[in-house]
Amino acid sequence: MRKICLRCGSKFGSRAEYCPHDGSLLVTDDQIPDPLIGTVLLEQFRIDEQIGTGGMGTVYRANQTTVGRDVAIKVLRAELARDEQAVFRFEREARVAISLDHPNLVRVFLSGRLKDGRLYIVMELLEGRSLADELDQEGVPSLERVLIMIMKLCAGLGAVHAAGIVHRDIKPENVYLVRRGRDNDFVKLVD
Repeated sequence: MRKICLRCGSKFGSRAEYCPHDGSLLVTDDQIPDPLIGTVLLEQFRIDEQIGTGGMGTVYRANQTTVGRDVAIKVLRAELARDEQAVFRFEREARVAISLDHPNLVRVFLSGRLKDGRLYIVMELLEGRSLADELDQEGVPSLERVLIMIMKLCAGLGAVHAAGIVHRDIKPENVYLVRRGRDNDFVKLVD
């Protein structure tokens, strides 16, 4: 595990305790506070907490103070903001997602670039669990339940395909089960 000096930014091995340059106490990677937590983006999105991380970025729970709703904001990792391919993929994902409107797809409201150059996507906050979490916690569901979930997933996927897009990342982590009315297994396809 790496250690970092918060004052000068130097990085050291795990045995170091203090920075040899300025004497500051070193911290591990996981102790570094997230600079976005508590900030307000675009004068309307207050970042409340980190709710997920992935290969391309971090997802935060935020409150859109202008309308009083919670949203999810996906922010591209800083080092990827300089990678032309990663930027292209992220911007394409945002454009495609904003253009789609189907109940079984996560709603995307807007996207853009932060002052520091990182890209973001503001989307519907899904209160529920991924299919991966459901399988880990509850095991294999009944055939009837599986068939109903697959029909809902296919409805969302059909909307994606009708727009001429191939999802290419269908997996339990990208299928969310949320509550809609009395339906505890309303399917939302993400990513």
